[in-house]
Amino acid sequence: ALEIRKAHFGDNYPGLIQCYNNLGIVFRLQKKYPRSLEMHKKALKLAIGLYGEVHAEVADCYNCLGATYTYDGNVDEALESHAMALQIRKKLFGKVHPDVAQSCNNIGILYQQRKEYDKAYTYFQKSVSIKQKCYGNEHPEVASGYSNLASIYIQKARYTEALEHHKMALEIRKNYYGEDHVEVAKSYNNVGVVL
Repeated sequence: ALEIRKAHFGDNYPGLIQCYNNLGIVFRLQKKYPRSLEMHKKALKLAIGLYGEVHAEVADCYNCLGATYTYDGNVDEALESHAMALQIRKKLFGKVHPDVAQSCNNIGILYQQRKEYDKAYTYFQKSVSIKQKCYGNEHPEVASGYSNLASIYIQKARYTEALEHHKMALEIRKNYYGEDHVEVAKSYNNVGVVL
């Protein structure tokens, strides 16, 4: 698809951004991180060239780069990429938007990997707050946020709060999906682990 699009539309065709990012994701899944990064960097360069520094496509490219750096174990580069995505998304969408919540969550995960639990908690809490405003309190995205907060409480040996947050996630998922769903099973497991 990439070569066909380049042949028909040239090297500066906006559709190539998605092609490069899709290839980057495929290489990431294959654990070919240098190739993945190469594709995402091509997408980013093209997006900036076409749209400038502040555009949703540019933020998405930084997000893709951050994901590959995360899987490759390069937390510093991942953090920088996700911070760029967050900065752009805030400028474009304001502070309350699902993409802003996603960026906050991604940054929280990276701080958790660094064992900087207070910073991770702050970003996870921001993400949950945004998700509640975007989706309401009874949405699976909010449940995922509660599970992330619970993981921080576990790291800090605050098991009562961890259990409380896992139970909140469980209730949301049961109400949303019903009892017979994989996400509900995961929540039951999370509650059991804390108990």
